[in-house]
Amino acid sequence: MMQSSVQLSYGSWLGLLNAGAATDGYRLSTVKNAALSFSFDGVQFDWLTARGRAYGKAAIYVDGVLAQTVDLYNASQQWQYKVTIQGLAYGHHTVTIKVLGTKNSRSTGIGVVFDGFIPN
Repeated sequence: MMQSSVQLSYGSWLGLLNAGAATDGYRLSTVKNAALSFSFDGVQFDWLTARGRAYGKAAIYVDGVLAQTVDLYNASQQWQYKVTIQGLAYGHHTVTIKVLGTKNSRSTGIGVVFDGFIPN
């Protein structure tokens, strides 16, 4: 069984209460280049976020390398939306999620939500 040692840094992301969030709260940023990071031991993780009409785009970096860019716009609100990054070599990884400050043309905002992560 894999052990996970978790470290999390929110930086300047704001903490907000929301009943739709995984733990009745989440972090939000609308600041271009705002970043939060976490570290874990394992081979993959799920980032819990939200999608909806007022969300923008985010970049996910694993160990300093861009792993995926995510467009969080969706026509209807989705809480606890999972973005999965897999196929990592087993070991200790540092993940950074960065607000790109850009958005889908249909979106009304650039916000990015961090609702948690699940290491595997």
